[in-house]
Amino acid sequence: FFLGRKFWTPVLYSSFIRVSRSKGKEIFVMLFIIYSISTGLFSANAARTLNVNNETRILYSEGADGVVKINWAGYDWNKGEIATTDTTKVVGGKFKFQDLNAFRSIDGIEAATTVYFPGNHSYNILGVSGINLTVMGIEPSSFGQTAYMRSDLLRPYHINQYLNLINGAPNAVILSSDFKAKNINVGDKITLNCKGQGNLECVVYAFVDYWPGYIKTTYDSQGTATHHSLAILNIDTLQKVFPFDGYEIWFKRSADSDITKLTNDIKGAVDVTNILWTSQNIVKLKNDPMLQGINGMLTLVFIITMLISMIGFLIYWILSIHSRTLQFGIFRAIGIRLKSIIGMIISEQILISACAIFVGLVLGIITSDLFVPLFDSVTRIESQVLPFRPFFERGDYLKIYAIIGIMLVSATLVLTRMISSMKMDQALKLGED
Repeated sequence: FFLGRKFWTPVLYSSFIRVSRSKGKEIFVMLFIIYSISTGLFSANAARTLNVNNETRILYSEGADGVVKINWAGYDWNKGEIATTDTTKVVGGKFKFQDLNAFRSIDGIEAATTVYFPGNHSYNILGVSGINLTVMGIEPSSFGQTAYMRSDLLRPYHINQYLNLINGAPNAVILSSDFKAKNINVGDKITLNCKGQGNLECVVYAFVDYWPGYIKTTYDSQGTATHHSLAILNIDTLQKVFPFDGYEIWFKRSADSDITKLTNDIKGAVDVTNILWTSQNIVKLKNDPMLQGINGMLTLVFIITMLISMIGFLIYWILSIHSRTLQFGIFRAIGIRLKSIIGMIISEQILISACAIFVGLVLGIITSDLFVPLFDSVTRIESQVLPFRPFFERGDYLKIYAIIGIMLVSATLVLTRMISSMKMDQALKLGED
């Protein structure tokens, strides 16, 4: 008011005077708005964080949107016959491709890649045997287009930077970070020995803590932990050295594709034993009673607090207008137009509500940053495949802004209706009485 006292219009001047001389009458409604908005924002962020963490855990564990387990029964994969196109080695005449072109051409599949796991063999590295090692053979280019990887897991690098390292480097290997404790460093030459099968000379290019489909620790029904190591190589290199016993097909599907139709198309192109759908596992997780209960509670808290805030806000302004009937009648009598009186009410709402809304949003964000990460403490240890991360969605903020906007517009319309129906002569007569 002080900065613009020479420029304010009568409407704004009156609004400033009214708010500044209210002696704290608006504190109640301001605290009400602050509490409702901050609580609603915290509930929205908490629900978003729980759901996204569970979804990303499933996506990461499966590796991609879908995984095809191919039926390799009846194949004769002797060493040196891996790249054969002999149709006599194809079951049912269904599997006639090695480059996945036919698979990628299926409507609804955006990308696909082959992932080769040599099987349950005993490996030793640098003379250390008995390592619980998972060996993964990939085609770097298609793997980067298909596999799912949460962006923060390999910081400060992106997964594509790791894939670029081994792309075109046949003897490159990426190891899990637990090998650092075995005094293995980047640039070291190691021998990957598949017991009784063959040796593969490799050069260590990098270490990773996380990789699509790689779970560092698993737990049995008694809660006993088993730690796993990982070695990632080019699929062509592995197929030339280790006995080939079939690979999986990982694929990424389009968002609007129909799972039933896609399943039938895949079975028509490949002789499969199983198709793992990440989306179905996510739906199964969302139907978990505990998760539904938490989501329901947070959603209900959000809806109720915003609804009560809207009702309380409206009641306050209705009572305020009724208490100022004489004042508005005098304003009309001295020549102030109805439009100016409505503008005065809107200005007062902005002066009172804008500050409360801003503080509520700030407190909601601070509260979310401080307390949403504590939800990690209630997660079962066997489910902690990935580090817990808070997720704040812009869409949730937009919904809250929309609700606040509806609240303010609704209050303004009701108050405008009340002021428009107010009779000046009755207001002045009331003042005389």
